[in-house]
Amino acid sequence: MKPAKLFLLAIFILITQTIVCQDEHTALSIHKPEQIKPTYFDISFGGSYVTFRDFATSPLFYYGIAGDFGFYRFVLSNRRESRQGFMIGYGETATIDVAQSAIASLGYLNINHTNLFKLPLQLPEKWNVKGGAMLNLSGNFRQNNSFRNNSIGMEGIGTLFASLKIGRDVSRNKSKTLDAKFFKINFFPRKRKLYWQVNFALVNMTYRNGYAYMEHSSIQNDYNYFDEHEFRIFQGYRLSSSLDYLIYLKNSNAFKLSYIWDAYHTGNDYEKLEMAKHHIMFSFLFSLKEKVQKPNSQ
Repeated sequence: MKPAKLFLLAIFILITQTIVCQDEHTALSIHKPEQIKPTYFDISFGGSYVTFRDFATSPLFYYGIAGDFGFYRFVLSNRRESRQGFMIGYGETATIDVAQSAIASLGYLNINHTNLFKLPLQLPEKWNVKGGAMLNLSGNFRQNNSFRNNSIGMEGIGTLFASLKIGRDVSRNKSKTLDAKFFKINFFPRKRKLYWQVNFALVNMTYRNGYAYMEHSSIQNDYNYFDEHEFRIFQGYRLSSSLDYLIYLKNSNAFKLSYIWDAYHTGNDYEKLEMAKHHIMFSFLFSLKEKVQKPNSQ
């Protein structure tokens, strides 16, 4: 068996063992007060549709599909939320010109840190609104052999966001039965949450090359990938959002289905980069059952 298949099999066994080994049925006790710090490991798999164009080398749009993997530490409660982790992805993109087509490979890494706090608003019981900040550091690696000496492009994008997150409790509190004449389907009480988050860039930073990627280090037999890269702040803009649907299990673990949209441009009309990603992610949330630190009564 190939190493990749062995790795996926090991992950599958670990997931199934984690799901069945816990005994406390907190997910069905919807009205039970929280006795533990709701902390999770979020392991995500999915894919994305990517489109971009880089005016430093070509005004043409490239389109393609990428595979994604993410890992986060996730704290989620009614009052506070924090999330730290990363997402990596790799895929192939292509463009079709009048004369010929060109293919570019694309790899990226996103590092994310988010802190949100409940806003003091008068809302119905099942609604929740949080506000805060998110820091996202993104790096791209692109290779397009059609550009010959300019075939490799790399950049870093750093953004500090102001974030707003709206949550809605869509739990099923009572058992229901669907009678389909020939068979019946029973729906048991289940804790479920729906979230929508939008992030507005406050500060955007870029680290990338200027117009075209031609540099002199390769000619001097001392190639430097970051030769002539420049760090710029308050240039370009970025906007992102996410839609999450959480389904909790009996053992405090949960499944999550997410749609994530992220779009940015780096500024400067002549050499700017424009990129947008549409991610569909499926996540396993493993409860860590961290104890709440209660203050001393003294």
